[in-house]
Amino acid sequence: MDLVELYRKSHRHTDAARMLVKIAEDLRNLNASPLILKKIYVTAALEMESFKTRLLDAQITHITQQTVNTQVILYINTDS
Repeated sequence: MDLVELYRKSHRHTDAARMLVKIAEDLRNLNASPLILKKIYVTAALEMESFKTRLLDAQITHITQQTVNTQVILYINTDS
């Protein structure tokens, strides 16, 4: 679980989710409580959601930045 925490802090959400799923599968083979397994799988899903949110935010920021740069270039060209 320390490795999962390290992955989360370094924003490697997919690796954290992959590790959580592996832990859950290992615990399932050891006949762990279904509630514990559910919590681990839900935590893995939340990690993937964090990855998706972070990715979409980065794309939106990139698109917004391109739009602003284009508007600045157009303004400079019309001003000349």
